Amino acid sequence: MLVQALGETLASVREGEGIIARFRRPSCPPRRLTIRRIRPTHGGGHLVEFGEIRSREEAKALCGAEICVPRSRLATLEPDEFYRTDLLGLAVVTESGEPLGIVHAFLDLPQHDILVVRDGSRETLLPMVEGSIHAVELGARRIVASRFLDELAATRQSTKRARTGEPSARTTTREGA
Repeated sequence: MLVQALGETLASVREGEGIIARFRRPSCPPRRLTIRRIRPTHGGGHLVEFGEIRSREEAKALCGAEICVPRSRLATLEPDEFYRTDLLGLAVVTESGEPLGIVHAFLDLPQHDILVVRDGSRETLLPMVEGSIHAVELGARRIVASRFLDELAATRQSTKRARTGEPSARTTTREGA
């Protein structure tokens, strides 16, 4: 099966080593697999044969799964570097403490990564660039977004109050209305 590498770690995995396949659906538990054969392809992917996968149907069931190597295989990071997996599930708050949501996913753009932050049905796209992120506090399980997002949080609160019939701090008037 074709596996798309998101980093350099997959290139260092050897035949006979174990990996974990994690699924996005909570009803599917992680699955331990052993690499039988692996070879790189053009475009950054790898053709991987797993010892436990014996049919086309079993291979199809892995589509969309995230292939994870043991953490012990990962490179040591610099103080201001983080693995994506460490950021998933962290709360995101503004500098003034307003909650924006939880890190749900990432978008890979050519310029930089984007954090997808969800709060119920709302999504905020937070660029992973200096000036957008004030601090990443892994111990506190939160990311502090920079000051400009305080206005976004205030706008959300105003919209929430307007939808629930509570008085809004912001009003818009139209002439002739």
